[in-house]
Amino acid sequence: MRKSIFSALLTVASAIFFWNCSSDSSNVNSCIGSTCAESSEIANFTVTDSCFWLQGETNILIYKDGRVTDQDGSDIGAFDPATGTIVMNDGSTISDINLDELTPLTPEMVQQAKAASEAQNEEEPGRDPSEETSSDSYEHGDSSSDNSGNNDEGEHSQQGPGNDGNSSSSSRPSAVPSSSSEEVVDASGYPIASYEKLTENGAGVTKGFATRYWDACKPHCSWPEKVNQNANPYRIARNCSIKGEEIPAFTKSEDGTWLKGTVSSCDGGGAYTCIDMIPIAINDTLAYAFGAAPGVDEMSTCGKCYLIQFTGEGKYGTKEAHGLLKKKSLVIMSSNVGYDVSGGQFDIMIPGGGVGNFNALSNQIGVSASDLGKQMGGFYSTCEDQLGADASVDTFKNCVSQKCESVFKGRSSTLYDGCMWFVNWFETANNPVTLFKQVECPQYLVDKYTSTINTSPNLSSAPSYQNY
Repeated sequence: MRKSIFSALLTVASAIFFWNCSSDSSNVNSCIGSTCAESSEIANFTVTDSCFWLQGETNILIYKDGRVTDQDGSDIGAFDPATGTIVMNDGSTISDINLDELTPLTPEMVQQAKAASEAQNEEEPGRDPSEETSSDSYEHGDSSSDNSGNNDEGEHSQQGPGNDGNSSSSSRPSAVPSSSSEEVVDASGYPIASYEKLTENGAGVTKGFATRYWDACKPHCSWPEKVNQNANPYRIARNCSIKGEEIPAFTKSEDGTWLKGTVSSCDGGGAYTCIDMIPIAINDTLAYAFGAAPGVDEMSTCGKCYLIQFTGEGKYGTKEAHGLLKKKSLVIMSSNVGYDVSGGQFDIMIPGGGVGNFNALSNQIGVSASDLGKQMGGFYSTCEDQLGADASVDTFKNCVSQKCESVFKGRSSTLYDGCMWFVNWFETANNPVTLFKQVECPQYLVDKYTSTINTSPNLSSAPSYQNY
C-alpha cells in the first residue's frame, strides 16, 4: 500500500469518523454511539494503550510510542511523527498522516464498545449473542513452550503440590468477588489484569523459550531454607500428600529446635506437587501456570510471576502449532528454580509433559514410567516418534488426547484437565520461542501457591514434628 492508497483511506476515515470524539474518558460514550464508528467493529479490536485509529480496508492502530498494529494487535510497521509516515514491515509507506485527524481509542473505549454491542444483541429479539464474534484484547499477548526432547528438569525436580481434585486449596472461596457484572474476572473471581504487548527490545523484556514437565516432586519453593524469610507477606509454596491434601511444607524438628522441611516424594518422602497447580485457561488468549523459572537463586526467584508471550516460532523448528500460539499470553508463577535450564527457559508444569530427571508421579497414580511417555517431553514426544515431526496439528492433538485419557482420566480428573490444556489451549506446540517480562502475580496463582499451614517462618508457629 503506497501513498495514493492511504490518502484515499484518510479521506474515507475523515468522512465517517467521529470528529466529536476525544481521548478524554468523559467522551467515551459518544465514541460508541451513532456519531462514532460502529461499536461492534471497535469491540473486535485489540487495543493495549491510547492510540489512533486509521480506518480503511485494513484497520490500522498507531500508538504514541510509534508502534503500528492491525486491529488484532499484530505489529505491522512503525510510525515516524516527525515525517507523519508509517513504514510497513514489507517496506511500503503511508505518508501525510496527521494524528489530529484520526480517531483516538483507548482500552476502556473498546471494553465499553464491547459491552454496548453485547447489550444491543440481548435487546434484539431472535438474535443469539453467542453467534457474535467476541474480542480478546491483546492485553493477553503471546506465549511459548519448549521442545520435548530438550526438556531437562535437573535440580528443579523438587516441584510443588499436587494431587487430584481433592487438594484442599481447590475448595477455597474467592477472596474478592467481581464488583461489576461487566467486569472480566479470572477463575479466582479477581479482575483480569491488562497486559502489555511485549516487544523484543522493550524495557525488561527477554527472549527465551518454554519446556514442559510434571514429576510430582515437592516444589523447590516449598523448602523453608529456599524462601526469603524476611518477605512481607511471607509466602512458601504448598505441598500435598499422595492423596492431594495439603500438608506442612515444614515442621519443627524432632527435638523442636529447628525447621525441618517435609521430605520430597522424589527422595522417598510424602510431599508431592499439589495436583490443583495444573495450568488453567482463563480465556482463549490468556492462561495461568506454574513452573520452573530461570534463576540464580531461590530467594530472588520463588514466588515471582512472568508474562510470557509467544513469537509464533519454534526453538527447534517452526511448525503450524507455534503460529497458533500467537496472540496468546501465559502468566507463570515460579514454584521451582531452573538451575539446570538454559538462559530464558521456562519449564511449565503440565501433566503428561514428561517427568524429567525425577519421577514421583508413577507412584502417586499407580502407573509405570513408560505409561507417562518419554522421560523428556512426555506424551508429545512419544507421539512424535510414532507420527513423525511433520504430522499435522490435529493428528498430534488426537494422539496426545488419547494418552491423556488413557493415563489420567480414570485416575485423576484434575491431572486429565491439565493434560488436555496442553492440547486445547497450548495447541500441542513443542518448544515455542517466547518473550517474557516479570509482572505482578494474579491472585489466582498466589492463592494456589501459598501455604495455608506455614504462614510464618518462625519456629514458634511451625507445626510439631510429623514424619510425612
